[in-house]
Amino acid sequence: MEIKWLEENVRFDPEKPVRQLLFSTPKGNTVLVCLEPGQSLPLHQHIGSEEVITVLEGEGEIVIGDEVMPFDKPFVALVPADTSHLTRSTRKQVILVGAIVPRPEK
Repeated sequence: MEIKWLEENVRFDPEKPVRQLLFSTPKGNTVLVCLEPGQSLPLHQHIGSEEVITVLEGEGEIVIGDEVMPFDKPFVALVPADTSHLTRSTRKQVILVGAIVPRPEK
């Protein structure tokens, strides 16, 4: 069993979002993402893979397909395979974990 303490891995950069790979297995990847206010991940999709996004803290909005959902408390979202999505921080730092399953083919 592998365990990562999130508080030891949280890092912010005022210049750009910080993405840290927590786990990588033959079946998926798990990343920790830290966003300063005003930062966002680019609009992207995972071909053939779903993503579970867990927002641990912060304030911002998540875009999945054509839906935009503001948030200011923790939540979990399922992004269907092949669906464009992004997460944006608005007024407070955002910490989230994204788990991509199965891992996309290279």
